Amino acid sequence: MTRRTRYSPRVGWVTLAGMLSVLAVPLAAHRYFVSLAVVDYQAATQTVEITIHAFTHDLEPALKQAIRPEFRLDAKGSEWEVFTYLKRRFGLRDADGREIPLTWVGMEATVDGASLYVEAKVPRDLRGVSVKHALFTDIEAGQVNVVSFRTPGTLKYRDLEFRVGESYKALQAKVASGR
Repeated sequence: MTRRTRYSPRVGWVTLAGMLSVLAVPLAAHRYFVSLAVVDYQAATQTVEITIHAFTHDLEPALKQAIRPEFRLDAKGSEWEVFTYLKRRFGLRDADGREIPLTWVGMEATVDGASLYVEAKVPRDLRGVSVKHALFTDIEAGQVNVVSFRTPGTLKYRDLEFRVGESYKALQAKVASGR
C-alpha cells in the first residue's frame, strides 16, 4: 500500500486482543464494537505517530455509508477515502482549540483488521492537546473507542475512552510510578 514508519501494528493488535479477552466473559453473547488508537509522542521531533486499529467488518460499512456505497477497502485509491473518513472522525486540537493537521502515512489491512497510520506536529509534551476519537460512532450506537498514549520520561497520560456523542477530551496527565 503506502510507506510505513516505525509503527508496530502487532503491539496494537495484541493490546486490542487483550482488551477484548477481558470483555469476553461478561459480553460473550454480544458482538464487539471497539477500536484502539495508540498515540506515540516523539519528543525529538515534537510529533505524534498515531496508529488506529480497527476491525475490517466495521471499517468497510462505515466508509460505504460515509463516502460511497461501492467502497471497497482493497480497491485502488481506497487509502485516500479512508483518510477522508478518518479526518472527519478523529482529530487533535491545541490549547487554543485549533485543529492540528493530520498527515497520512499509510495503512495495512487484512481480512480481519486494519491499522491506519497518521502523524501530526504537536506542542511540547502534548501540553494543552485534546483528542477526539469518533470512528464508527456514526454507524454503531454501542461503539467504544480507546486512545492510549505513550510518552518518554515521567510525564504520562491516562487512556481516554470515547462513546457515541462524545467529542474532544483534554489529555489528563498522571505521574509515572517508575514501574
